[in-house]
Amino acid sequence: NPKFIFHDSLGLEAGDEAQLKTIQEFIKKCANATEVDDQLHAIWFCFTPDVSRFLLNLEMDFFSQERAGKAPVIAVFTKFDDFINQVFDIDLDDDENHTAAETKLAELQAPLFKCKFPPKAGVCLEGAAYHMNLTWVSDTPNWCLFRSALQ
Repeated sequence: NPKFIFHDSLGLEAGDEAQLKTIQEFIKKCANATEVDDQLHAIWFCFTPDVSRFLLNLEMDFFSQERAGKAPVIAVFTKFDDFINQVFDIDLDDDENHTAAETKLAELQAPLFKCKFPPKAGVCLEGAAYHMNLTWVSDTPNWCLFRSALQ
């Protein structure tokens, strides 16, 4: 769709507070824009789930500070397949390992949704990123999981 315009930041993985400030300034600039084409309509904040280090301090800072504008932030958890491997238990079958990974991810992401300015929703990407089906993975209304339609 030619009407979609995506902006990509360098991310916060390096722990660069200047990058967080750059992101916040960009959001503020877009929030003050008068032309619809210059405004943000949604912010897709990507995370790579990792059992050993789930949320960075700067990521928590982003969700603890008020942002300019009204664009909803969607937490996108990428590489769920890798996360399943991180929590893999040889004594469980594939479905049980998948469920265990969903449960662990829900546990790890819980503090994010308790921040002062949490994401409005969260999605998890698994499998081929081209054809996805939406599946709810918990009773939390703002948490869902995409499963590959190619399975």
